[in-house]
Amino acid sequence: MGDMGKGMEVLRGIQLVSRAAYKVAHFLGNLILVVMFIFLLVGVFCRYILRSPLGWTDETAQILIVWMAFFGASIGVKERTHVGTEAFLALFPTHVRKIIVIACDCLIAFFSAYLIIFGWKISMVGLGQKTVYWGVTYFWLYLSVAAGGFLLLIQVISLLIDEVQRLRNPEMQYHSERPLRG
Repeated sequence: MGDMGKGMEVLRGIQLVSRAAYKVAHFLGNLILVVMFIFLLVGVFCRYILRSPLGWTDETAQILIVWMAFFGASIGVKERTHVGTEAFLALFPTHVRKIIVIACDCLIAFFSAYLIIFGWKISMVGLGQKTVYWGVTYFWLYLSVAAGGFLLLIQVISLLIDEVQRLRNPEMQYHSERPLRG
């Protein structure tokens, strides 16, 4: 197998990892949303009906919402559903849009790498701090920053591969969930 064949295998592997990460983020994000809803419903019931508030519901929801936000950001990048990009891109001709999208994806990749590094460093700091109710180290809360950065990086690399390949071959089908419009 030549270098081109190995390169295509790597690209297919990245797309496979991207799809798997997307499915995991989607599943976990939805699961967290359902669990948070139930916990908060129980918390409201206990606080206002039974007049006996639960101490753990707010702290748990706080931790879960941070994780859910990063899962959602990863999904949003993969689906290209972040607010405002369509209106901005509509100002430019199609070939310029593609270059802007690639430039923005590169910025997202650098930001994602920063989140991974910063998230890991702050996670290490969180080892020495504990949550009030559960007594769990803040490592698990702060780890969401690094994990979110990793998920974002996976998705943006997948999108960059698609966009660069589309620049080379405009008739090529997209691997990503939602292609660039125009």
